Amino acid sequence: MFGDEIFLDQLRKELPPVFTREFASEKIGRIFSAKSMSNADALRAGPAVKVKIGKKVGYERDSFLFIWNTCGNSIPMEDEGYGTCSADPSEKNYAEKKDPNHRRL
Repeated sequence: MFGDEIFLDQLRKELPPVFTREFASEKIGRIFSAKSMSNADALRAGPAVKVKIGKKVGYERDSFLFIWNTCGNSIPMEDEGYGTCSADPSEKNYAEKKDPNHRRL
């Protein structure tokens, strides 16, 4: 078993079925902040299954782990450029291709 598989297995055990961005950030050792996850959602690069209750967004465990595994453990950050994560890791600028009106800040 490789290091990333061990990490994902451990993360699967520690995450409840639904959790907040803040909780996810804490469980992954604050590798990505809740704000970075929010930015990824805005770019449609976050987990596909989520629920919004009030001001909080909850992620579904399997959807979160799928994105984490599919994206090569990277979430698009403002300083890295948008769209660095897609279902096909070789595809660049996914958000721009999906939304031609997408603008960089």
